[in-house]
Amino acid sequence: AEATPAHVVANCAGLVNLGFTKSGKHYVHNFDGRGLKQGWVVRTETCGATVPIKRWKSKFTDDIMYGVDLEWNTWYSGMEMDNGQVQFYMWE
Repeated sequence: AEATPAHVVANCAGLVNLGFTKSGKHYVHNFDGRGLKQGWVVRTETCGATVPIKRWKSKFTDDIMYGVDLEWNTWYSGMEMDNGQVQFYMWE
C-alpha cells in the first residue's frame, strides 16, 4: 500500500500487488508482488483507477515498455503487445 491511499486499500477488493521479474533480457509484470515490487494496481477499471497500462515491444531491441500510449516513440510505435489489451490500471 505504498502509494495507494489507505481507504482504497481497505475498500477495493480488486487490488493486486504489482511486481516485475526478469525473463530473459527483459522484465515482465506479475500480480503477486514478486521481484521488483511496485505497489498496488487493479486489473479492471475499478476503485477509481482509470489510467490504462499496456505493453509495448521495441522495434530495435528486446526491450518491453509499459505505458498508456507509446505511439509517439519511434522505437515503440506500432508495437503494442497482446492485441492492445490493457494489462492493469493505475491512479492519476
